[in-house]
Amino acid sequence: MSLLSQASNASQLPDVPTVAESGYPNFRTLTWNGLLAPAGTPADIINRIAAEVGTAVKDPAMKERFVAYGVDAVGDTPEHFAATIKADVAMWSEAIKLAGVTLQ
Repeated sequence: MSLLSQASNASQLPDVPTVAESGYPNFRTLTWNGLLAPAGTPADIINRIAAEVGTAVKDPAMKERFVAYGVDAVGDTPEHFAATIKADVAMWSEAIKLAGVTLQ
């Protein structure tokens, strides 16, 4: 489950431009939270958990709690969440490389 679209402004700060809007079109900042399961967990279990989380984040009381914490919750598919993680690893790997960061 990813929480925000990469092109979105935070709903709590609608007038604050995104990093891309600030002149860095190939860079984004995104905070996400999600559930992960051990490798090899059967797809039917993963899909059931994803469906239950998707239902929970649509519940009005739960939405209200998320908003109070400054979170825009979105129930997402396991495949899209995996793609989000993969994209973040690639982006931050490139950022580290461009910054010249080395292991010490």
